[in-house]
Amino acid sequence: FGCDDLGTNTIDFWVQDVNGNWDYVATTISVQDNMGACGNVPGIYGAIETEYAEPVEGAEVVLSGGSGTLPPPVLTNAQGFYEFPPVTSSDNFVVTPGKNDGIRDGVTVLDLLLLSRHLVGLETLDSPYKLIAADVDHNERLNTFDIIEMQRLLLYLTNEFPNNTSWRFVDVDYLFPNPANPWLSTFPEVIAINGLDGGNSAANFVGIKVGDLTEDALSNANGVSGDRSFADHLQWKLQEQWLEAGKTYRVEFRASDFERIAAYQFGLHFDPAVLALVDLLPGESGVVNAEHFGLSMIDEGVITAAWTSPNPQVGSTLGEDEVVFSLLLRAQRPARLSEVLTLSPRYAIAQAFDVDLQGFALGLTYESEAIRPELLLYQNQPNPFVEETIIGFELPEAGEATVSIYDVSGKVLKVIRGSYAKGYNQLGLSRSDLSTTGVLYYELRVGDQTLTKKMILME
Repeated sequence: FGCDDLGTNTIDFWVQDVNGNWDYVATTISVQDNMGACGNVPGIYGAIETEYAEPVEGAEVVLSGGSGTLPPPVLTNAQGFYEFPPVTSSDNFVVTPGKNDGIRDGVTVLDLLLLSRHLVGLETLDSPYKLIAADVDHNERLNTFDIIEMQRLLLYLTNEFPNNTSWRFVDVDYLFPNPANPWLSTFPEVIAINGLDGGNSAANFVGIKVGDLTEDALSNANGVSGDRSFADHLQWKLQEQWLEAGKTYRVEFRASDFERIAAYQFGLHFDPAVLALVDLLPGESGVVNAEHFGLSMIDEGVITAAWTSPNPQVGSTLGEDEVVFSLLLRAQRPARLSEVLTLSPRYAIAQAFDVDLQGFALGLTYESEAIRPELLLYQNQPNPFVEETIIGFELPEAGEATVSIYDVSGKVLKVIRGSYAKGYNQLGLSRSDLSTTGVLYYELRVGDQTLTKKMILME
């Protein structure tokens, strides 16, 4: 190989074993002039940065055209730079960048709020790149459908924007004829290179994270995340409750200092082995309803929420202690509500914004204290049963307990004694443990306290 072979070369690699058998594989060899021995060899390189000069890492850049073998795509590094091996100078090429990962990066309800303000003429998006970022459905106009698609993304009802990619790119040298309408003429998302004339050619782009109007997306490994932290806080106020297995509870989310709030988002998490969602209920004012929640991950115990005010100029002032929405939850096991229902930053940073775009951290406050029952005996599950059932009970302290099973005449059929831990315990009961069927009773005795419930063993 010599200077004429700089770049990617396709070869057949042959191998012969000791018995004289031959085989080969087609592969490539990249020849580089790292020491500059070949002089000025033409090449194509460039950089990709955001509107505010933040490097875009991990963009795949493809070189097409030309008459010879083309080098494979390359990725931009942490400085947003890419470079292709030297190519034939007399050919024409097209440089095309692409990036379609991290669809939710940088997208929050603040972006929805900014787009809403733009649509009502309250505050226009001030650059063609922000306008392109706001056109999430890629139809070259901004409307409420873009807000809907952004909200669906935040609620995890979708994992992509329709007809669009996560990032778009524009030739850095392109001047928009009308920056307030970037779609007035077709803007270049590729760069054509018509012959290198014996030298190098730079192809630089502006990277645009779709849906991110505030440049919050972390575009490179050396950058700083745009996730905001706020000194001021807003709280959802909830009543602490002790949950008993098998019962349904209405959990009200009440407002605290929600004045002129224009948008909020959060993710709730609960243990699906402990709680099950029965229903979502709108609040007293009807400001928040089911369309502002995402239940696509409810089996994992995740509820997402994203809300923007229909009037971004005025917002919504919620009265102190006003019920904004409620959850109907059925307890599967005994638990304290505050221990099993929490905010989850994994799916959405809990935050809110008022009409002046001031940000607030959003939290949960559990009021009062749930009184834990001293002794609880739960309904056996399943009931009625045919072969096996589970009896659950709750002890205020670790210690001895006795469970007795008897029939309607009072005859004792089974006695189970043991040492049990503080809190929830359970024991299994089989058909073979009992000598009769029909209506039976089971009794829990701890010290001088007893609790009794009825169960049914089917024929």
